[in-house]
Amino acid sequence: ELMLYGQMPTVQCAQQTLKEVAAVWKAWFCALQSYKIAPQKFTGRPRIPRYLKKSRRHTFYVTPQNARVKEVKSADGKDVVARYLIIHSLGLSIKLADGIKKVNRIAIKPLSNGYKLTVAYTPAANQKPYLPDNGRYIGIDPGVDNAFACVSNTGDKALLINGRAIKSANQYYNKRMAKLKSLQAQYHQLESIINTKQGPKAVY
Repeated sequence: ELMLYGQMPTVQCAQQTLKEVAAVWKAWFCALQSYKIAPQKFTGRPRIPRYLKKSRRHTFYVTPQNARVKEVKSADGKDVVARYLIIHSLGLSIKLADGIKKVNRIAIKPLSNGYKLTVAYTPAANQKPYLPDNGRYIGIDPGVDNAFACVSNTGDKALLINGRAIKSANQYYNKRMAKLKSLQAQYHQLESIINTKQGPKAVY
């Protein structure tokens, strides 16, 4: 009864943690077998997994059996305005990001100054799925006259974005600021004026 297994908040949490530890040991045994067959593929003999120090704790997991997603609806009850992850056994209530409707697993990792909580979830149906790397790339080169020059590896025509309008607006701004600073210096509304290689300049 003094084992940490019995101190976990729920049986499912304890089982998930044991599964993770078992997976680490299984991976080590597999690596050890591979090392015996082809040691040249390794930089050294795979080390046995280390035990945590007595004062440290392993990452533990909460399953959907011990957590639920609570929806908060608008005043008219038509729209969902927020969703919260509720873990009663730990006394946690955490607001979820938009689009998270179904939680698959929660990992809670002890840190030196707190805990890190990671949520594995199923994306909502209206969310765009993640697209894997398709080998198509684009290079973007920022410039002055050409604000951006874009070229891809697909053979498509290069794209040039005209930057002259931006350059013109920037030049107008700089000239206008220089004129205003000159007038401000002329009417002694500056703290001081210092001499530089480029000439007198105002210091505000």
